[in-house]
Amino acid sequence: MHIFFRFALLLCSIWIFTTLHSQGQNLSIDNTSKNNIDYENNVKKLFKNINDQFESDILDLNIDYKEINNKKILSELKLIREHPTSKYAFNKMYTFLIPSLKEFHTEIMETYECLKQHEPNNNNLFELKHEIDRFYSNNLKQDQEEFIDIGDSILISDNPATLNTEFYLIDIWATWCGPCIKGHTELNKISLDPSLKNKISVISLAIMSDMDSWNNYNINNKFSFYMYWVDWEKYNNRFEHLNISSVPLYLIVRAKDNKIMERSITIETIEKQIKKYL
Repeated sequence: MHIFFRFALLLCSIWIFTTLHSQGQNLSIDNTSKNNIDYENNVKKLFKNINDQFESDILDLNIDYKEINNKKILSELKLIREHPTSKYAFNKMYTFLIPSLKEFHTEIMETYECLKQHEPNNNNLFELKHEIDRFYSNNLKQDQEEFIDIGDSILISDNPATLNTEFYLIDIWATWCGPCIKGHTELNKISLDPSLKNKISVISLAIMSDMDSWNNYNINNKFSFYMYWVDWEKYNNRFEHLNISSVPLYLIVRAKDNKIMERSITIETIEKQIKKYL
């Protein structure tokens, strides 16, 4: 009987400990959730304070509207950098992607890099960067909307201008770039698609690459699309207006006037973007 009593007491102790521990965990979760809500509400208040100040300043006829608006934009971007883990602050980034604010490109990219540094595993960063790139590519100055002359036989080793096509899918890549090489399989599928014949021609331009490594790559990989090597040391100035910051870079170019229709598209979205022009 004594042994049974001790065993029952042990079971009771285990039950009490488990219950308290579980309650402690739930309390921790609840507190974390409450803290997150309080944090987001505080960030919202900070943005509201900026907006209230803007509305107050705008009533002052002695202050230029553009100066007031610029101050508001810069204050909001600074606030996002100060709270890089806030979901509310993150979503505010999309409000800056309007034509009237394109002059803030540098500040917007600085803010994006700050977000990336603090939360590199945030899956939404990829979408945000894509939207930023798309916005600025679609809002280039008129003299930046044209691609290089596709028929420039000095720049590349052949003249693809005689291709009977409506659009070029341009692949700007480098032989040392892993993601570039990986994307060639998808480009090859596109070039072999019979429904795209005389509509889309894939042209691959290798830049910043050694000619021997490019030749070896072509020998070992037989693709159906057009591949050219660019003497980057001689002709990099022809690409300056494209502001190439990374590779691969995919563009859709209208053949009749070399106008860039789509820029900064990803290999995953290429087919979707192509269909817009068919």
